[in-house]
Amino acid sequence: MFNSLRWFTVFLFISNSCHAVTVSSMIEIADENGQAKYTVTNTGDSRVYLTAEISEIQVQNGEINTIKYTRDNLDIWKASVRPARTIIDPKFEKDIKVTFDCSDVESGCEKGVERVFSIAMVPTPYFEDEQPLHSVQVAIGFAPLLIILGTEEPINVDLNRTKETLNVYNHSAGYVNVSIDACAELIESTKNVSECKRNVRVLAGRNLPFVLPETFQKEDLKVTVKSFKGAFEQVYRLNY
Repeated sequence: MFNSLRWFTVFLFISNSCHAVTVSSMIEIADENGQAKYTVTNTGDSRVYLTAEISEIQVQNGEINTIKYTRDNLDIWKASVRPARTIIDPKFEKDIKVTFDCSDVESGCEKGVERVFSIAMVPTPYFEDEQPLHSVQVAIGFAPLLIILGTEEPINVDLNRTKETLNVYNHSAGYVNVSIDACAELIESTKNVSECKRNVRVLAGRNLPFVLPETFQKEDLKVTVKSFKGAFEQVYRLNY
């Protein structure tokens, strides 16, 4: 329930491995040139045909809105992927590179604004005597994220909790790292950090509700919020 990737993105992919194909990372931060690289490895014994497609993840009124890039909306594309289609031989790997290539302010490319993209990578079996997309066998794919960092600024979040819920509304220009700590009230001899502490990320502008597991339903809940590079930090004590 508290898997950080689940709360961070609209897609739910618990693992970075899929059958005989693995991806190096489920979240990448773009470099100063707006680029990031994902390494996809074919660990199986057969060739795979891999397709990669981009969706832009926008946050509007606190909610996630996903826009898939297609031929019909080329004019709004802010990122590109190379290669978009490739074949990976058994025990080999390929680099999939994504580039944020938007600089026109009038097209919504203001500097200092956080941008998030989902890169859907779908492998299918490849056969020499037929087109790979016509294969009946279809593997489940991945949707790693690319983040273009916004301006790091002081923490600006609204936190509200009841005994069973915690709501985080991030008004900052960039995503924040949220640490939820209910360990203080546990008896020292039975304290298990994995059961009383969780770390999650919340996108800029996101209004995100959490259902607290029973071990987190303590009267005193410590919540630490840090900016994405850690330059700013705020600690809260929340009671119900």
